[in-house]
Amino acid sequence: MVARRQPPDENASPLQASAEEQLAELQDRLAHVLSDASHQIRNHITIIQSYLEIVHGEIAANLSDEQLSFLGIAYDNVELLRDLVEDLVLLGALETGIADLEAEPCELGEVVAAACDAIGARARAAAVALENLAGSEIGLVLAQPEKLQDAVEPVSYTHLTLPTRSC
Repeated sequence: MVARRQPPDENASPLQASAEEQLAELQDRLAHVLSDASHQIRNHITIIQSYLEIVHGEIAANLSDEQLSFLGIAYDNVELLRDLVEDLVLLGALETGIADLEAEPCELGEVVAAACDAIGARARAAAVALENLAGSEIGLVLAQPEKLQDAVEPVSYTHLTLPTRSC
């Protein structure tokens, strides 16, 4: 991550002042490129997502289960890309000073426990034993609690494949 722009040093040499000015220009360019790229990608993702919704809504009845599954996977991945673009937008806002993170100490053990709780029902339904061996006090991290939970949620719901059992 690029450091935030500092106020000019009044005691800086002309060479140092020139280097700081060039760095500031590069930071502005980076923020502009990041903003433009995020905007363009967001537009394309919206179009793809809209077409997927149209396909699902209008011709889903004519699709096989496997095709519907592929459609769902494509939609889920578009959602992940949208989240990535939102992160890029946030990064651009942080780089330019438009936004600021309000991080606070978060107990990582609570996040792990919430993830285990979230997947617990699926594990029990598949007769899979699930135990949180991490404990409640893994350690503290500085984060935004809601963003930390958002980061764990995809792991909890979409990336856990439990074996199925036939009766």
